[in-house]
Amino acid sequence: MNLIYLAALLVSVTGMVVLDLRYRLFFARDARRAAIVLAVGIVFFLLWDLAGIGLGIFFLGDSGLVSGVMLAPELPSRRSSS
Repeated sequence: MNLIYLAALLVSVTGMVVLDLRYRLFFARDARRAAIVLAVGIVFFLLWDLAGIGLGIFFLGDSGLVSGVMLAPELPSRRSSS
């Protein structure tokens, strides 16, 4: 049950890739620029999460929604909304 979220994400990302390639939106138009923009966004939000964890704002709670895969202490691959 806890990996359904991961499956939904993979299906959604696959759909976005298909649309991107079909209509030449982001990666299909300029892959280098798109990769830079995507990497900057990922780094920004990872730093945001790490700052929140360091300040005690974000923490790992008990939930059936997390996959159990930990990227770092208090940084699961999917955080619960509660």
